[in-house]
Amino acid sequence: MDHRCLRREAHRFRVELWSGSDSLGCFTTRDVSPEGAFVETGPVDFRAHEMVTVSFHLESAGISRHDVPALVVHCSDEGLGLMYAAFTADFWHDLAAAMKITA
Repeated sequence: MDHRCLRREAHRFRVELWSGSDSLGCFTTRDVSPEGAFVETGPVDFRAHEMVTVSFHLESAGISRHDVPALVVHCSDEGLGLMYAAFTADFWHDLAAAMKITA
């Protein structure tokens, strides 16, 4: 089932994934939208419907970091498909600006 309303665009942003207070590591997005992202993690031990926090490092937009809760929608050997569970207007604005810069 596809949960997306908006098309994801290919953008590579540096992100850090968190499970509670435990860092899962630094990774790179393959594509993003205002609703979610695919994060290239390689094979990881996650299941759909688990919650993580995605820390976006949007230096290209002059923003240091946004922490966004996200739901794992699907997992593959390539990475995780995430849907943002909540985000602020500032995050949406900064992500849109960063997507324009890297286009």
